[in-house]
Amino acid sequence: MGGTSRKVREITDAAIIVALYCVFLLISRFTSSLLEYNLFFLMPIPIALYSYKYRFRTGLIPLFATALISIFICTSPFSSITFVLPSLIIGNLFGGKLIKSRLNATLIILIITSLCLVSEVLSGVVLSSILGVENIFESIKYFTDALSNILPMLNINNFDIPLFQAIFEGLIPSIFIIISLIDAIVIYLLFFILISRIKMFNFNAKTPVFKFINAPIFLSVIYLVSLVWMIVGFYFFTNDNTFVHVICLIGINLFIVLSIVYMYFGIKVATLILKYMNMKWGIILIYLFLLIPPLQFILSALGVFDSFTSTSKKLIEKMFTQQ
Repeated sequence: MGGTSRKVREITDAAIIVALYCVFLLISRFTSSLLEYNLFFLMPIPIALYSYKYRFRTGLIPLFATALISIFICTSPFSSITFVLPSLIIGNLFGGKLIKSRLNATLIILIITSLCLVSEVLSGVVLSSILGVENIFESIKYFTDALSNILPMLNINNFDIPLFQAIFEGLIPSIFIIISLIDAIVIYLLFFILISRIKMFNFNAKTPVFKFINAPIFLSVIYLVSLVWMIVGFYFFTNDNTFVHVICLIGINLFIVLSIVYMYFGIKVATLILKYMNMKWGIILIYLFLLIPPLQFILSALGVFDSFTSTSKKLIEKMFTQQ
């Protein structure tokens, strides 16, 4: 009886998961698929919870059912192939395998980031080109064409549109990586927020989700090298040599991606400093720094400083001894 009851429960929960996805996709259909495009990080969560409760193999049932139904609900099969199916695969793998493994949080997030990155490349470049849907390069072309029509109206005639387009296209890798990294972190945190509040999972809410880790010094050295690389790259980017352009863009992309990573370390150090000084109101300054692009690099610089000085580790030790 116990085995039969469990099977019935698995099927019932799978039906609920499929129904949730159907409602979400129906609402998204009335917004021209904006929800599934812009809220990709929400898509893996329901099936991740289901496969975590049961197992990876059981999670394949709502995965295939939702993927099949989505073909008829989404505005186009392209949405089903490039957004719905990858998010379901990520969710099932995350809840059914990765969370149950002994991998640490950093490695799990890197794996999810890689999967999200594959999805971004497939949807933004590969499948969109094969299926005749507007890809990211065409979107950039439309944007620069519109910009070239608007700038003369603002009496701006010395703006180099082809150079701007070339740099914008060259930054596509870093854009994809940053979006994938943000999606992975949100998926990870949102999963633990929900699982710690849903009683049927019996999850220990006191279990640490993230450990305070310092950036390795060698990575900080690479970041500083990429900064010099980027500055030199901008200087030589006007060169007509394609090889020079590629080398310059590699440095620029590397700098942008590492800046986002070090921003996290900088936020960690800034938060610990404010907590140590009992300046909780100072969190407003951190938000301000995040909103203003030039100030964001101050947080990144703080993360680099911490990797060489272990400031965050010293602050944690001081706060621990004071308790």
